[in-house]
Amino acid sequence: MKWRALVFVLATTAFCLGFGDGVRDQSLREAARASGMLIGTAVRPAQLSEAAYASTLAREFNMLEPEDVLKWETVHPEPQTFDFSQGDEIVDFATGHGMKIRGHTLVWHQQNPKWLTEGKYTSSELAQILEKHIKTVVGHYRGKIFAWDVVNEAFDEVRPGRLRSTIWRDQPGIGLAGNEVASSHEPRASSAPARSELEARSRVTPILSVVSAGRMKPIRKLCCFTTRPGQR
Repeated sequence: MKWRALVFVLATTAFCLGFGDGVRDQSLREAARASGMLIGTAVRPAQLSEAAYASTLAREFNMLEPEDVLKWETVHPEPQTFDFSQGDEIVDFATGHGMKIRGHTLVWHQQNPKWLTEGKYTSSELAQILEKHIKTVVGHYRGKIFAWDVVNEAFDEVRPGRLRSTIWRDQPGIGLAGNEVASSHEPRASSAPARSELEARSRVTPILSVVSAGRMKPIRKLCCFTTRPGQR
């Protein structure tokens, strides 16, 4: 089913890009390169062993984004433990096929480990945990990941224009400081709010002000159509 969904998405994307009769054999990656754009997809390492899936990724895309394996519950399962094995698989695959890697995500309200959500930490402790997490993860992929989704889905879709209630937002002294820490540890990388945040562009001042305060450059020439096979 996932493979069928990917084929459908690719076909739809090709149609939306307006491929003519003379370039039907052109891959999305070739078309993106000709236009000076990046086109990417979110992936899970377990699927990279599927030959058809892997070959489609390498042929059609010039950028990959780890779908789940860089989220807290996977990459930081215990307070003093980091597991980069699955993330490294995706980075190695992308590097081997000349693809850029976009990191996803450093701060989110979901897929957090119980030790974090049930730890009853003070604001000071949470600030230290967040800083350590970002420095460790960004530092591990320094020079390999060119851009990061630092704060993901910060806005509350139920209450338009308001920030979501999370441990990072609600605790005094925490706020949305992730971009500052990330930029200081990997100044060459780009930083941006996730795509869903851009849909509320008129209300993203809190996040954009944090981004601009850091030293990361905004992402440019990023294809607005990013497919994510296997995502709900």
